[in-house]
Amino acid sequence: MIIGAVVDRFQRDGAHCIRQLIDAHQLAELRAGIELNLAHLSPRAPMDHPLFPILWRA
Repeated sequence: MIIGAVVDRFQRDGAHCIRQLIDAHQLAELRAGIELNLAHLSPRAPMDHPLFPILWRA
């Protein structure tokens, strides 16, 4: 369960690690979805952005 303190830290910092929020199967599904999206990019995808390889292929 996500409590108010976690939301507050996210709003303050822009990111927050929530350990064990999802299980291994859910994580595998997310990874597969991301890979599918990367394999079929929108024409509007910012491929020339300098952070693209860092953000999506880390």
